[in-house]
Amino acid sequence: MTPSKIDSTLAATLRSQPHQSFDLLVQVDRADAPRQVQIEAAGATVRRRLTLVPTFAVTCTGAAALQLAEQSWVQRVEDDGPVYAL
Repeated sequence: MTPSKIDSTLAATLRSQPHQSFDLLVQVDRADAPRQVQIEAAGATVRRRLTLVPTFAVTCTGAAALQLAEQSWVQRVEDDGPVYAL
């Protein structure tokens, strides 16, 4: 896995809890229906597709997230959490 695709702390958490469910953002090369099918085939549930920055908000296990990060079309995997305005 390319280290730049996933933060080392998040990767360690995913590896230590492979069966735990996580809410993540998966940035991809394009956010279209075929990519969504590939993400779902990897075991993730797509909660939302974002097209401005091609990203899928997903829920999946740690193991599935690590597997997704290995795909050449995945740009980045990040934790999905609340965003607050300053």
